[in-house]
Amino acid sequence: MFTLEKAGFRLPEKTLLHAIDMRFEGAGVHGLIGHNGSGKSTLLKLLAGQLSPTSGRVCFEGRPIGQWDRRRFARRVAYLPQQLPPSEHLTVQELVRFGRYPWLGLLGRAGARDEAEVERALALTRTQAYRHRRVDTLSGGERQRVWLAMLLAQNSQFLLLDEPLAALDIAHQIEVLELIRRLSRELGLGIMLVLHDINLAARYCDRLVALHGGRAIAAGTPGDIMSPGCLRAIYGVDVSMVAHPVLGIPVALVN
Repeated sequence: MFTLEKAGFRLPEKTLLHAIDMRFEGAGVHGLIGHNGSGKSTLLKLLAGQLSPTSGRVCFEGRPIGQWDRRRFARRVAYLPQQLPPSEHLTVQELVRFGRYPWLGLLGRAGARDEAEVERALALTRTQAYRHRRVDTLSGGERQRVWLAMLLAQNSQFLLLDEPLAALDIAHQIEVLELIRRLSRELGLGIMLVLHDINLAARYCDRLVALHGGRAIAAGTPGDIMSPGCLRAIYGVDVSMVAHPVLGIPVALVN
């Protein structure tokens, strides 16, 4: 779906992302990993069309993202930023209805199909019980599920999530990641998310892309990435690998 051709982004005083050649395609969960300031959020914003590359091209389905009609692009790709828009005075159902914006007609009137998509999104995220509650009364994990419901109501095939686990405790982090993986499997979605915990990334992602200093330095399955040498190059720390006592998957421990 996405193709980066020597794509980079720089500010006058600093290069945030050096030229990257890469493809992201098909269903599955793709994790962006790397140290703070490595370029993960910048890369995600380029894919979402929130930033335009200062060099090279970023294409979706073979066409530069800047040439897409914004509403047609939003029907295919949904983006959730790290800093969520204000929603204090909205009910859950009102927020999820905003996901239908790219599909509404000239007068912006929702119809039966739109309401059906809202109900479907609430059911998929198991948030029906919250529909009449204000968003700001929800817990962090509940709120994140509601925002995911809004993206699902948008009916896009690719979801871009910038640090969806920020400020969540470990129980809610696992709850959200379980939901993301289930949605990808059941709906055939491509989901790309920025993650900081390498062990959670390896457990829940199908593929990982690692950035360091604004450069993509590794990409592959969790099995390809979870090695002391690769993690040393990504994070600059020495780690040891042990097998998870239940799942048997590799777990990284800082030495």
